[in-house]
Amino acid sequence: MRFIKAALLFLCTFASALVFMPEKGYASSTEAEDLAACSPRDVREYMSPQLKKYFMTPSDQGNIGWCYGYAANDILSQKMGIPLSAIYTSSNYTSRITGAGRFFRSILNGDTAVAEGGFIAGALKDIKKNGYACSTQALPQNGNFTFELVPRYVSMAGTGDLVRYMEMVRENKCNDEMCQKRVDYLFDYFFGKLNIIDVKRYVINSRDSRLEDVLFKLMDSGCGAGKIKVPGSLNVRTGGDTSRQSNNFDKYPEETIDPQQTLIAKLNRQLNLNKVVGFEYNAKHITGVGGIFGGWHASSVVGRKVINNKCHYLVRNSWGTSCSYKPGIICDKETGSYWVDSKTFKRMTTKLVWVD
Repeated sequence: MRFIKAALLFLCTFASALVFMPEKGYASSTEAEDLAACSPRDVREYMSPQLKKYFMTPSDQGNIGWCYGYAANDILSQKMGIPLSAIYTSSNYTSRITGAGRFFRSILNGDTAVAEGGFIAGALKDIKKNGYACSTQALPQNGNFTFELVPRYVSMAGTGDLVRYMEMVRENKCNDEMCQKRVDYLFDYFFGKLNIIDVKRYVINSRDSRLEDVLFKLMDSGCGAGKIKVPGSLNVRTGGDTSRQSNNFDKYPEETIDPQQTLIAKLNRQLNLNKVVGFEYNAKHITGVGGIFGGWHASSVVGRKVINNKCHYLVRNSWGTSCSYKPGIICDKETGSYWVDSKTFKRMTTKLVWVD
């Protein structure tokens, strides 16, 4: 499990494939200033019961690097007012990766079954291009299994397993009874509205197609009437970008000085508007799983409050109920989240993402 998480930290956001961005100090706001602006806030309290339940339930990306898609999906779910399927949002993004994108990912990831790694803003913009998202009612995302419901022959029931067994089916490497049982279970869970025999036939007959395309076409078909129209007016915003590419200069001119200087101010501004905020970061600051080099990860922020006289932010993670965090990082196992102090948050974050 620790090996899988270590690998995911390198695969999850594509930033590490381009360059390991240097860490910088954040001298613009002191802990005292952060504390003064740290009025209690939990954006989930302003959601409908259905949406709040979704955000209170642990989210689990499984053993595949789709953290950016899960973070993007959190933002989009709140915007649309309905729980959306993270695996639909993520698979849509991977199906749109160009040849150049696949080349860079191959340098980092090797020959993986599907392209992994990406950006929150990219996933949001691509689902906007797609025109539709998918409800979790139509296409459940992994991470919400209970032990009693998972057959003993299914060791895991996540996206990584789905992709692995799809590849085995298309390569005719799933011939024994146990493998077939696992395939049937996984295909039934993820593509429950489709005929399993038809799904297998489609996977086998599409050997010349990229697995990313096959996966999304099945997801899209399985979503059926559960598609939710994404408005063309969806406006993706970013801030706190260490590459100084914030697209908010027209709205917040002060950010042209140094996008990092107002990182906490930007985050607080959106939380005060009761918005879920996605962020990309180096996870070495919250967990030792990735070793001294850490790894790039993405999650969403849903709240803040003062803990031990320091301002802390509540991060909704996509590692299920795992609590593999460093001392000082407060795990909220029941919701699959963790609390991190503002100083650490500023040190580890490279970009904030939200929508208007």
